[in-house]
Amino acid sequence: MKNSTHAMLDKIVSTCCRLDLETWRHSAPRIIAHIPSRSYVVIVPDDEVSLFTSVTPPEYLVIPESTYTAAFQDQWKRVLQGCHEDRRGWYFQQFLKLAAIADAAPTATCMIWDADTIPLRTIQPFDRNGGLLHYCGRGHHSPYFRSINRLLGIPQASPYSFIAQCLPVKTAWVHELKHTVEQQHGVDWFTAIIHSIDFNEPSGFSEYETLGTFIADRYDVGFSPTQRQWSRDGKLLLGSPSHIDAWWARALTFPYDFISFEKWQPSFGKTLYCWPAHVLREVRSWAVECLRRVVLRIRPDPDTQVKKFLRNFFAAASMKYVVQVGANDGRQSDPLRPYFAAEGM
Repeated sequence: MKNSTHAMLDKIVSTCCRLDLETWRHSAPRIIAHIPSRSYVVIVPDDEVSLFTSVTPPEYLVIPESTYTAAFQDQWKRVLQGCHEDRRGWYFQQFLKLAAIADAAPTATCMIWDADTIPLRTIQPFDRNGGLLHYCGRGHHSPYFRSINRLLGIPQASPYSFIAQCLPVKTAWVHELKHTVEQQHGVDWFTAIIHSIDFNEPSGFSEYETLGTFIADRYDVGFSPTQRQWSRDGKLLLGSPSHIDAWWARALTFPYDFISFEKWQPSFGKTLYCWPAHVLREVRSWAVECLRRVVLRIRPDPDTQVKKFLRNFFAAASMKYVVQVGANDGRQSDPLRPYFAAEGM
């Protein structure tokens, strides 16, 4: 049995650009601190390599996007023609991540990690048997699954979403996906992916949902959900990633393993009345969990209190008189029995 404490990722892959630079300054060092990996890679626009190199920890390899665009450069023309201009970058970074994972060693275990997401504590992507643990999302976007069905011919494989800001995968699984798609469609996998996308939809494809659905459909073991919590409401809860170390920020993010700061989200900081209902539910759940933990720590254990009283009561040398009222045989589970001098008592 492989102990999860000895398992380590081979590669963590993120894509980033100047718009997420502020968050990246805070997320990059915490990724290194909280997610052990043999290598860390961030893929950035070619003209921003110097900028990111200057603010990124040296453990990271900053790679220009052109390193991977050759894998889908010809197919990209269809995306440029088919989707709205403000969604091109969103599709582009998905293809970059797929190309980067496929480019890893065949035996590698990798993790996709969104650059706008900050880990708050140690992330454990392995179970005790060495299998991969993935986080779960709450959303359901039907166009993603229609695309998956057109691409792979398989339905939704789980009751939750795989879109959870990060996803551990084996490169061998990605190669298997690539081979399966190319065998079914008779074209390279990027062309097949693009053909599966309905560009009339604002969001017609998800690399997270596609990878997760394919892997879950193929593997009953070695790829399991974790119930640990995370949040995508960083801007709503904290306002800015620069607040991540403030005492009140640590309190608000206490239940979560990581939190993301997504560009589309309005920032209301600590203004409680502006928080939407789902954020208020998160805060309420956090408050209940904190209260539960506090109560468990300060509430006396009745059994412990009884044992303590009896120990002190019988420790005194004076004569003791005991009147017992009970049932059964008077011996089983009797807290007084150890203090009786003889069996006949």
